[in-house]
Amino acid sequence: MALAAVLLLGGLLAGSWVFCVLAAVAARRYRAVRPPAVSSFEPVSILKPLHGVDDGLEANLRSFFEQDYPSFEILFAARAEDDAGLALARRLAGEYPGVPVRFFVTGEPRYANAKVFSLETMTREARHRLLVMSDSDIRVAPEMLRVLAAEFSDPGLGVATCPYRAVPGASFWSMLEAIGMNTEFWGGAFVLALVLVGLKAV
Repeated sequence: MALAAVLLLGGLLAGSWVFCVLAAVAARRYRAVRPPAVSSFEPVSILKPLHGVDDGLEANLRSFFEQDYPSFEILFAARAEDDAGLALARRLAGEYPGVPVRFFVTGEPRYANAKVFSLETMTREARHRLLVMSDSDIRVAPEMLRVLAAEFSDPGLGVATCPYRAVPGASFWSMLEAIGMNTEFWGGAFVLALVLVGLKAV
């Protein structure tokens, strides 16, 4: 019985080490990839569902208004006209008159997920084929749309996702969540991508 327990613990320890090595290799390979150059600046519709005011919401939204990209629109949707996040988005839109912006009040959702209902509404109203969907707690670099547009110059690409870095709030629990997101969560995602690429090559 003792030998079985030792073998089990040894197997778990070995598996953990293998996963850590794979995560390091996968992360290094991901960071070594450079996006292709932009071949065409396809117009983009950015869809932003809102519900109240999160920490850092103004800076988050401002980063989308300040994209270094020639043609894009931003759509905002909230459940109620008096939503504080929607009011903040309207104020920011006044500071960036050169950015086309539209606002939608969806009312109560017809099904359980209010955010998806907002995205459905904005997708129907979007003027452009290339859609960027982003939660209100996301802050991006000015070149984000250029990077995405370059990726979608590949006609075989239909959908993509962007890894993000979690920034902790003031609480201890928020710090734990950010550590878990930046290590365990993305480590697993990168290892999965590495394994799938390896299987595809076999």
